[in-house]
Amino acid sequence: MTNAYEVPSHLEIDIRRPDGTVETVTHPKYKQWRPKDFAAFNAAMKQAGRGQGIAYRNVTKLVEVKMSAADKADAASERVQQYLNKTA
Repeated sequence: MTNAYEVPSHLEIDIRRPDGTVETVTHPKYKQWRPKDFAAFNAAMKQAGRGQGIAYRNVTKLVEVKMSAADKADAASERVQQYLNKTA
């Protein structure tokens, strides 16, 4: 049995530089941002005079994880326990 999960891959930021050019950069450290992170980024860019962030994208990738027999048994026993808790 294989389970597929969507996980953060990388963060892309569109930046309008002071000369008017727009470039897309991949953040070297972070894989995802929230709106408040983007607002803080824009404030820092404005203070430094390096341009303005136009948009950001949290890019994800699909990762497949194969379940071992022990994982399958754990999942099955958890489902049984949840059922028993509902019917008790």
